Amino acid sequence: MIRGVGADWHSPGRPRIVGTRQNPWTAEGAIGGTVFRLTGGADHLQFVNLGFADQGNGCWRVAQPIAGLRLDNIVATNVHRLLENFVGGDDTDASITGLVMKDVSVRGYARAVTRLQYETSEVLLEDVFGDSEAQPFESFSTGVTLYEAAHHVTLRRAVMLNHQQVDVEGYWNADGFSTERDNHAIRFEDTYAAGNTDGGYDLKSTDTTLLRAVAVDNKRNFRLWGQIAMEQCVGLAPHKRGGSGTQAQVHGNPEGVFTVTDSRFVDDDPATIVFDLDDDAAGTVVGGCVEHHPDASYQTVEPAASLMLTDVADGC
Repeated sequence: MIRGVGADWHSPGRPRIVGTRQNPWTAEGAIGGTVFRLTGGADHLQFVNLGFADQGNGCWRVAQPIAGLRLDNIVATNVHRLLENFVGGDDTDASITGLVMKDVSVRGYARAVTRLQYETSEVLLEDVFGDSEAQPFESFSTGVTLYEAAHHVTLRRAVMLNHQQVDVEGYWNADGFSTERDNHAIRFEDTYAAGNTDGGYDLKSTDTTLLRAVAVDNKRNFRLWGQIAMEQCVGLAPHKRGGSGTQAQVHGNPEGVFTVTDSRFVDDDPATIVFDLDDDAAGTVVGGCVEHHPDASYQTVEPAASLMLTDVADGC
């Protein structure tokens, strides 16, 4: 275990490790370096009570397969990513088996709180807070990024805020949470995403469950491409800040198959579409309620898409 302590080794305190990342950050500034680089054999390490400032692509970078990594009570400001999961050299795998991140707060980052990929599995992110603070970058940020074949991931009471891509041609990206096609067995519990220029939740994964997930002030609060089940979720006040694309509570993308149960969607903007389905999307909504502006579109369903609504109350 690596534990941060006070100056006299016994009193409470959190050591702060300061790097070379430009502060205040600009997109042309020095990105900074990695603090801890973990390679094969660095198993069952626990890092507790540490602070970071002005760091680059990974306060931790996992470059080869490891197991049992745990990060507890971590605070970071002005970083590129807190935890980067990316191979080193000629390696082809850097999967993490058994990752736990608890009581983590990251403010000001250009890319992500964490990117998890390869066959990373058995993951718990609990009480993790991320606010990009709309840091600029040549691409865009996403709070938690699941990529390649990461699977069996639980996100509990995670909050992701203010990921933004602005002043570019075409579509403005940047999401609170994102998953890709080969991700599976993903579970969100009591999570929150707000202030993003694209999706609060942009999900392409299969076997994915959202329980009491909340999305507020995103262009598309819930952007669903995969096999998704939503229960007791809340969507509030979608907000398109710019670029192309519709403003929607629930956006069903091609190949998206989703069910929404006992959920609540509230908004008073006439530009919002409550349920917006592209071709080849299929959605089922059961129970819950919808409250919208009288001039807003309740549903927009392309000819090759389908939407079934059962017992959805008009007004919340």
